[in-house]
Amino acid sequence: MIPISTYKAFWEYMATVVPGINKVFIVHEESDLASNIRDIDAGSVILFAVVPSTDIEATSLDDYEEIESCFMFVVKKSDRGSLTHDEYIAELGTTQVIITAVKKKMIELAADTDHCLDAGSYSHLMHRLFINGMHTDPEYNLLGCNGWGLSFKLKTKGI
Repeated sequence: MIPISTYKAFWEYMATVVPGINKVFIVHEESDLASNIRDIDAGSVILFAVVPSTDIEATSLDDYEEIESCFMFVVKKSDRGSLTHDEYIAELGTTQVIITAVKKKMIELAADTDHCLDAGSYSHLMHRLFINGMHTDPEYNLLGCNGWGLSFKLKTKGI
């Protein structure tokens, strides 16, 4: 399993290398998400990373790994009712640029073979990213926010 402190630090790091992200939160359920959104100013771009779930993959009793199912959002807090259609599309475009930059950075870290074995490095964390399994969905009015959600999987060494 990914240590939660490492997961949190990774997303905070992403906010420093991907322009446009104002706040980062690690959440575990919708009520947690709602309480964090409530305290954010309209117009802020928020990166929410959901605490990953884990499945074990084993070929034998002494050969096993864990597959982390991860989900994160890049959303902008706004009042959809007060946005024109063009403003809404522009908002989606702004957050689309950010989620694309996040994905590119994740893939760049996954490809960093010079540091992939350095325990604690972000390249080490992303080294076993399932790039083929990355999936992006638009998020409409997610608790007063619009943007994008990204699901992906990471393989870790196990228990």
